[in-house]
Amino acid sequence: MPAPSSRTITITADGGEISGSTPVRFRWSDLGSVTALTRPGELEDRLTLRLRLADGRTVEVDEATGGFTQLVEALPDILPGFPERNEWLYETAGGDPSEETVLYEAGGTGGEARRS
Repeated sequence: MPAPSSRTITITADGGEISGSTPVRFRWSDLGSVTALTRPGELEDRLTLRLRLADGRTVEVDEATGGFTQLVEALPDILPGFPERNEWLYETAGGDPSEETVLYEAGGTGGEARRS
């Protein structure tokens, strides 16, 4: 398990907030896409979610971020078509770090994890 991060993500009914040196607030309706990937860590790789916002910003949270597990568990209930974690989590976590899995795209049909 990666060392805890000083960042946290807080989930609300309307969106979320990621703490850090530059806090990021967003509404669920502002999410353009969510992509899962693996980033190299000091001791082990880290499962990461990249959130692309409608204004073009991207922000990444990884499994060391406080609230990450709650985010992963909540997304299928929040975003239409977002796959259940058992459909993508273990494949992504144990996968090739150069590959990414698109989990959600706004306006897309959703429901399937797509590797790229």
